[in-house]
Amino acid sequence: MAPRILGVTLARGGSKGVPRKNIRPILGVPLIAYTIVEAKRAKHISRYIVSTDDEEIRDVARLYGAEVPFLRPAHLATDKATSRDAPQHAVAWAEEQGVLEAALYAKTAQVLGDLGDLEAAVIGRFVALQAGVGAARINGPVGEVRVEVGDRVKAGDVIAVLVDDALKWRHELQKAEERQFRAAVGTYKARIKFRRQELKRLERLKESAAFSQARLDDKRQEVVVAESKLAEAQGELASARADRKLAEINLYNATVRAPYAGVVSKRHTEVGAYVNIGDPLVTLVNDTRLEIEAEVPAVRTAGLAPGTWVAAFINGTIP
Repeated sequence: MAPRILGVTLARGGSKGVPRKNIRPILGVPLIAYTIVEAKRAKHISRYIVSTDDEEIRDVARLYGAEVPFLRPAHLATDKATSRDAPQHAVAWAEEQGVLEAALYAKTAQVLGDLGDLEAAVIGRFVALQAGVGAARINGPVGEVRVEVGDRVKAGDVIAVLVDDALKWRHELQKAEERQFRAAVGTYKARIKFRRQELKRLERLKESAAFSQARLDDKRQEVVVAESKLAEAQGELASARADRKLAEINLYNATVRAPYAGVVSKRHTEVGAYVNIGDPLVTLVNDTRLEIEAEVPAVRTAGLAPGTWVAAFINGTIP
């Protein structure tokens, strides 16, 4: 059975020669990160820890994969503490845990590996690829707002409803006018059919003693007038049909629906407020389609090859 060897890196916060040297960046990477990566790569180290008295160093060390099981007591991180005190404290902890048969001590200033082998941590932010406002598409007072900030909605879910009583009656009025003009079209078509039948009858009487040219001319004029009335009624019917369709659209638009799935991040209005076309009702963020914006040191851009997996953690959730 292989011996249990503990690897330890000592990194106090109050270094004197170079203040805060353990987390100072070298080519964009904290100094301690080089030691951590090389120590974790060592084949014979069964467990590796960083001993520090400093919370910021602890967080950076954990960010690069080191275990920091304790914060070193302050009296072991002063200028008066000997070079043996801190290692002995780590060894004592390891013996209590039963993980030690031998110990290896690695200083941060002694280990510098290949930059290409390091995972560099950067600070950035998640940015939604799809975000915007759900806006009113008609004018009117707000009757309902069915969502609150933080609510998750699916595409097509109702987020607000404008007062639509007048719109409903306008729609009924337009439907009635459309029926009226449709009936008028039918009437004029029947009238034209009758006038043409009479015209044909008169034309067949041209050789008869009862034929009257004046009556024939009058009948032709009646056909022309009826055709004109029909064309007018057809135009009014088309206009009524368009008005009815617009009334339907306005009635539909009185109900504001989510254009895409997402989370409500802001409410811009309340029940009773009057809104105009284009006024915002809620802000919606699609949190299922995100990208990361981050400033990457120039020396690290070579590692950003297409298809490279990147581990991202929200602040405070770094493992």
